[in-house]
Amino acid sequence: MYNRHRNDQFAAYRLAREKFCQDPSKLLGLEEFLSGKIVEMLSDNMEEICGDYNEATFLYPFWQAYPPEKRGRQPKGDQFPWMEVGEHVLGAKLCRYIDD
Repeated sequence: MYNRHRNDQFAAYRLAREKFCQDPSKLLGLEEFLSGKIVEMLSDNMEEICGDYNEATFLYPFWQAYPPEKRGRQPKGDQFPWMEVGEHVLGAKLCRYIDD
């Protein structure tokens, strides 16, 4: 299916790119609007996001007993996957908040 519409998609992309290159103010305005909406969405739900992120500390005894092996560039064996916690806390919530 992707290949069937590939040329149409590329043509639409080129047309949009050309328009935005000629008048970047529209793209910048859209970016500013969406950035503002995301900041507003995060601010409105900060308590829930922080609560879920902080709740992950209850799993520390598990990670302490079973640390991920060879995690990161120079693993020490004591890693707690905070980056993944942040990704999952925000990733799932952003999709839900956008849908609201």
